[in-house]
Amino acid sequence: MNPFIFRKDDIRGIVGSDWSYNDALEIGKAWGTWLRKHNVKQCLLGRDNRLTSEKIAQNIASGMVETGIDVVDFGLATTPMIYWSRYRFGFGKVGSVEITGSHNPPEYNGLKPCFNDATTITGDDIQELRRTLDKRSYIVGEGSLKKADISLEYLADIKASLLKVDLKPIRKLKVVMDSGNALGGYFAAPLYRDLGHEVIEIHSRLDGTFPNHIPDPSVGFNLMELLEKVRTNKADIGISYDGDVDRLNVIDETGYVVWADGILALLSRYFLKLSKNEPILYNTQCSPGLEEDIIANGGKPVCVPTGHAIVSDYLKRYQGKLAGEYKGHIYIADHYYGFDDAIYAGARVLQLLAASDLPLSKLLGGVPFYKATGEIAIPTSDEQKFVTMKKLAEFFKDKYFVADYEGDLRIKFGADLTDTWGMIRKSDTMPKLEVYVWSKTDENLTAARDIMVEQVNKY
Repeated sequence: MNPFIFRKDDIRGIVGSDWSYNDALEIGKAWGTWLRKHNVKQCLLGRDNRLTSEKIAQNIASGMVETGIDVVDFGLATTPMIYWSRYRFGFGKVGSVEITGSHNPPEYNGLKPCFNDATTITGDDIQELRRTLDKRSYIVGEGSLKKADISLEYLADIKASLLKVDLKPIRKLKVVMDSGNALGGYFAAPLYRDLGHEVIEIHSRLDGTFPNHIPDPSVGFNLMELLEKVRTNKADIGISYDGDVDRLNVIDETGYVVWADGILALLSRYFLKLSKNEPILYNTQCSPGLEEDIIANGGKPVCVPTGHAIVSDYLKRYQGKLAGEYKGHIYIADHYYGFDDAIYAGARVLQLLAASDLPLSKLLGGVPFYKATGEIAIPTSDEQKFVTMKKLAEFFKDKYFVADYEGDLRIKFGADLTDTWGMIRKSDTMPKLEVYVWSKTDENLTAARDIMVEQVNKY
């Protein structure tokens, strides 16, 4: 088993290469042991629709049962549904695990183990799980396995939450939704129709090979068909989901891709109208324009490291109502639970839009605009990316102002490149480095990009 599948926020790798079905059985035993050591005897289990997910889920469940864990298997379930289920069953009394490869290509799969009110266990806890597995030092017991369905109760709770928000619809929306053959449309389309909207579905048929495109809404290519459908159908909005439905992206009525920092700007404006000085949290990949817009609307911008478990934890620390990440995680703690739920975040965006007679493009008018490269992905090995990031940190900190967010380097270039920012980080889920650049001018954008890519390529 490749030790690098034990990542910062989850366990993930290529099935058959990095890990196997038999490894899943052993991970199940290790996770069951971890839970038993924390005085928990019940675990909630869900899975996405990848071709390997059902077999992995079966083996994970078998491993947990052998350690004395009572497993409740929800079958097909989004990651946010598994987060939600812990509120339903009670923190401290249950653990949970979602089997998913999220936005990765179909050959990948993994699991997100959760405990208490954190979205996933992270860091040292993930490594403790790995050490338990390496030693095969498992607790032995006699657990049980039963199946259940929470989807209707989960969707009803979202609808009840929306009724608590002081926004009344004045129009019905036409919504185009692209699920990438994953779980988004399976659960979201019935809810959005129930809320009164017309929903046009793209690729809602479940197919774990993802024949049309990978369910990753942070990659521009994956949005091209959605963009065209929004235009040709004269829709009010387009929504794209990732594989386990904890991330989304949005297209406005003109075909413009809003990205999650734009979604954050839209939602933050609503919250800041209700209460000034609210902390609005965003991750290192978001545009500097978002920070400027939060300040202009009376809020407190808080930049935090990347990672869904980290952002969720920071939101609790700041007692905030809203946080988000550029790649589509949106966390709402206003009449909801504060974890990243793309179905719920999409519903809140639709609610804002339906309560206004303005199109989405106009609602986002005035947000400071930066030209951006988007993510420049530079492949490397999992081993090499740690070494390279250390050397890059030394170089950039010697030449520019650098804010270091647990290894995510956010760079402010000097007077020769005014109004220009860069960011570089190692991916938590893939063997690659990520480079981003923002600037007010094409010339400075290109110059800063070339500086950053040149330094990466040295290593």
